[in-house]
Amino acid sequence: MEIPSIPSIVVAAIMPITGLAYLVFYTLYWPGLVEFFAGIFLLIIFFAAWTVLMIKFGKATKSASLRTTDFAVIAVFAAIFIIADWASMMLPGPLVYVPVTIAFTSSFPQGIIMAALLKIVPKPGTALTYVIGHTILGAVVAGTPNPLWFPFSILSAVALEAYYLTSKRGTLSSLLLLGFSFGIFSYAIGGALFPFAVWQYWQPLLWTFPVAILSGITMAIGSSIGYAIGSRAVRVTL
Repeated sequence: MEIPSIPSIVVAAIMPITGLAYLVFYTLYWPGLVEFFAGIFLLIIFFAAWTVLMIKFGKATKSASLRTTDFAVIAVFAAIFIIADWASMMLPGPLVYVPVTIAFTSSFPQGIIMAALLKIVPKPGTALTYVIGHTILGAVVAGTPNPLWFPFSILSAVALEAYYLTSKRGTLSSLLLLGFSFGIFSYAIGGALFPFAVWQYWQPLLWTFPVAILSGITMAIGSSIGYAIGSRAVRVTL
């Protein structure tokens, strides 16, 4: 199994560290909605700037640009994500609101879907297009989207792209590391902090911190399955 590149390891470390740091700070010392979104904006700027710097100074792994067929595959996986996401919301009420279940009902399937896609289409722009795509599709399906959630989608898109652009794309090690780091980051920011900011749904650190770690583990496990699925799909297409 190949060792991930240094730039991708840096991004993979920054994602969970910042996610957990934000989770602790905003849970204990909630400063207000404006300050929260200002912090999210700074994270977006950081990951976007990292991506630009990696491209400019030649640290990004080179590969061909996205083709029409690639966009079609990304659209299919974005639709699968929306179906899985909505299916998880149809679970019995007690299961939906027990924090630990999100690691299995959301992070695990998300790891499978994302890793399979990134194995099939290991190109620059895939991760970003996938997140933006399922965000738009989800907004269409929902009918009345809440614009306060859009910054989380933008943050997820640039964070994923910053990592995957600089990684040895398509390898098992890169996808496992992505699943673990993004699983923690995604739950800490999107699973705990954004529901509080948008819906005032507060949860104690006693729940959210360990669930964030568990989400990273389950997404990494899902990523290993997604890698296997993507590998078979690539062989079939060849």
